[in-house]
Amino acid sequence: SFWVSIYALNIAHDLENRGMKINFSDLLQKTLIYDFEESQTGDIIRTFKYSSDDMINTIKKAEKKLVQQYFSSAFDKKTAIKLQDIWEDSKDLSIEGRIVALCDFLSVLSYCIEEIKFGNTHMKAVLENACNTLYKAKFDERLLPYIISSLKVAKKYYR
Repeated sequence: SFWVSIYALNIAHDLENRGMKINFSDLLQKTLIYDFEESQTGDIIRTFKYSSDDMINTIKKAEKKLVQQYFSSAFDKKTAIKLQDIWEDSKDLSIEGRIVALCDFLSVLSYCIEEIKFGNTHMKAVLENACNTLYKAKFDERLLPYIISSLKVAKKYYR
């Protein structure tokens, strides 16, 4: 979440400098808890998680239950509900949600590149797969310059 937050702030400030209105409070709250379930389950490999509709639906249902249980045990009811809503909407269609979704992907690209630099050649295929997924993904057009520049950098590492 740390790097996702840093990437998100960088992109959000750039967009704001270009005249776009960004709700930084919403953005940072979303980046802090968008992947909260992974603090409990660990990262589930994307190719496994999205291997079928049944698999993703089962995993998402379990993640939601896990997050609800944790928030309701750690926070008062009002706060737990608010955090649950933020978690559920963290990658919504708002510009803040779109930034979080993109930065989550950018963190994957960065991790793969770091691993490749350390000699982990297996990550070249993972990086290429991530780039192909990002290339095909439907992201907000306002984020296209960040996607293009990220793909250009990443391609240098798996070719």
